[in-house]
Formats: sequence, structure tokens, C-alpha cells
Amino acid sequence: MQEHWEDISIGDEFTPLTKKPTTKTIVMWAGAVDAYGDIHFDKDAALRDGFKGVILHGDMLGAYLMELLIDNIGNSGFISSISYRHTMANYPDRSYTCRARATGKSEIDGKAYVDLDVWIDNEAGEKTTVGKASVCLPRHK
Repeated sequence: MQEHWEDISIGDEFTPLTKKPTTKTIVMWAGAVDAYGDIHFDKDAALRDGFKGVILHGDMLGAYLMELLIDNIGNSGFISSISYRHTMANYPDRSYTCRARATGKSEIDGKAYVDLDVWIDNEAGEKTTVGKASVCLPRHK
């Protein structure tokens, strides 16, 4: 379904996206992006660095946020910008829910934008990743 700029109000939330990455997901991600940091596959290295075990790649979580946006904006929308930071480690074999809430709307050079707070909640409801995004949406004709 295609979202339109006029149909979104400040405070509206996008349909959430839930992921449950595994250690296999970490290996597949590492291979796809050539990112082989020890803390993502070597439990001893992760423990030495103060983690409870191997952790997810931060960029993989960013990709999940982009997937959330793409799933919600439709084929005629696009992501104008996104930034995020991680507030705590994320571990495999746990569920993470990606969310977005509209915080502003604007029109610039004839294009219609929606500003969003984006974040990822862990199973305990803690925000493990937080950020901002802007999407450009079509207008009703």
C-alpha cells in the first residue's frame, strides 16, 4: 500500500517490524558486507571486550531501520536521510522491534517530507538504537 504525505499526522506510528537475528544471521551479514570483527563471531573476544556474548553488527540494525521505512513508505516514497546510534549491545537469538513515529512534516522545493523518530526496542522494551529519519512521500493527485 502506498502512503501519501497528506495521510500522515504528527504522532502517527509506522507499522512496526520485528526481527530475531541468529548467529547464522551475523555470519551471513559479515560475509555480505565483509565485516569480520571478532566481537561478532568469537565469544571469548566479545567477553574480553565487556559484552555478554557475540553482538550484532550495528550496520545490520541500521539496515533493519531502513527496511522498516521502506516497508511503510511504498514504492513511490524514498528515504531522504537517516541517522542512528546504539545505546546498548544487541545479542543474537532475541527479538528486536523497529519503530518509527512522525515528528514533523514539511514541503521543500515541491517535495513532501515526513520527519521521524526511529528506534529499536529489545524484548524488555528498552531502546537499544535511536535515531532520526526523513522520508519523501507522494501527494494525492
